[in-house]
Amino acid sequence: MVQLYLRNIHCHEETDEVGADEPYVLVTAVNLASSIPVQGFPVPLPAFDVVRYGFDDVDDEETHPAPGSSQSFWGINGQPSPLSDPDNAIFIVSLMENDDGDPEALRGVIKGIVGGSILGSLTADRGTKVAALLRDINSAMGTPTGAPNFDDKIGIAELRFSADELVRAEAGQTIQKSINIEGDGGRYELLFEGRNFQASRWSGVADNWRSLGGMFPVGAPVTAVSRKPGQLDLFVCGNDGRVYTSWWSQGQDWSGINDNWRAIGGFFPAGAKVAAVARTPDNLDLFICGNDGRVYTSWWSQGQDWSGINDNWRSIGGVFPAGAPVAAVARTPNNLDLFICGNDGRVYTSWWFAGVDWSGINDNWFAIGGFFPAGAPLSAVARTGNNLDVFIPGNDGRIYTSWWFA
Repeated sequence: MVQLYLRNIHCHEETDEVGADEPYVLVTAVNLASSIPVQGFPVPLPAFDVVRYGFDDVDDEETHPAPGSSQSFWGINGQPSPLSDPDNAIFIVSLMENDDGDPEALRGVIKGIVGGSILGSLTADRGTKVAALLRDINSAMGTPTGAPNFDDKIGIAELRFSADELVRAEAGQTIQKSINIEGDGGRYELLFEGRNFQASRWSGVADNWRSLGGMFPVGAPVTAVSRKPGQLDLFVCGNDGRVYTSWWSQGQDWSGINDNWRAIGGFFPAGAKVAAVARTPDNLDLFICGNDGRVYTSWWSQGQDWSGINDNWRSIGGVFPAGAPVAAVARTPNNLDLFICGNDGRVYTSWWFAGVDWSGINDNWFAIGGFFPAGAPLSAVARTGNNLDVFIPGNDGRIYTSWWFA
């Protein structure tokens, strides 16, 4: 079942009241598809509730989080309900500025008004019901609930999701909808979300995978990294041997849509694997094995472009099979460790830490043993800042491991 909830509130401009704002939000939710049994037969009777969210000390251009899914307004009276048709629900959002009033008392007043409004428009169409609720709730928002300073009305608006958004939410995707409310000198943006947290289906079930664009070697490995919760970065080596990237940030679509992947330089074996690691939220480091068997790197930091632009990728040594996959891991924000399987079947490593150059410069990569297929893919993981584990498939088809600890 879909849960709908307030994610956050953003103040573009404070109200005219003295001091920081203390806004509260009252969301009226009406389930038009609900019914009650009468002599064994279902009789349509909309169910409804009013949910309150409160915020303190809100200033200009601040964003304040709400409780999120732990305080949803759909699932009226604690009864989960499906919601795929937007015409089966009405959501009215009221925004108030708290002075000396009692927000919970006003919630009770509005809940009483909503009941009367619904009964008064029981046989009307949805549009008439919405208009009646907006009128009646707006009037109730002026009810005094404290003294000497009454709470001030900022504004009221309908929140409405599309059928497509509700279908995606039911499938387990997180949908978002923003509304803007202004009044009493203030201007606020409220962000709402919806999601079925119990959905077990992937978005790509039934062959619904989405194309993110690009034109690369068939089956070329894609490397993905998340440097912070609201950010994703993808990397792939193209047919022309250049490395390409596409990125996504919360609230925006992928940058590479419509084949707009960005080339960030290099000249490598087409489809070679790119290793990527985010050692901090503001740093990305890439590694790839070139046509000459050397490992190359390009790095990015917040506010600066990629170091490898214009084919300025830096060689950090080694002589390995061309295009051999590199495994990279950051066990701390100031440590990077690389692993690759050489022409002789041995695993080699090179490491870096802040203030010191790569240990493998001038082909001084350190052999850590083994006898595996030349250029075999490795996996490396740092489970703590002082532990590294490496895995590789052998000539006999078995998986082998080697580990390190400080």
